[in-house]
Amino acid sequence: MRDEDGTVYKRVFTLSMDPNRERVEIYFKSGILKELYFRKGDSLDGLRQLFYNSGMLSESGNWHNDRRVGEFRYYREDGQLDCVQYYGLLSDGSR
Repeated sequence: MRDEDGTVYKRVFTLSMDPNRERVEIYFKSGILKELYFRKGDSLDGLRQLFYNSGMLSESGNWHNDRRVGEFRYYREDGQLDCVQYYGLLSDGSR
């Protein structure tokens, strides 16, 4: 997809090994990658990474059916790890 001025701001790729899954790349106006994620249908499913406009990694973690799972890492703009959070490790007993 392109902005009115022709700048590419979003690219979507179908994965050959799983045609129901897509890789999505979103870009800042400068052309630097802003976000990279995978989706299955309309749900986040797989790695998702967010970037600062400097190109440095801001956040990284995995998703399954639009839910965070496992380890998520958050970084400061200077590249230093800020914090780590874990999701989906405790069961509510309903399953």
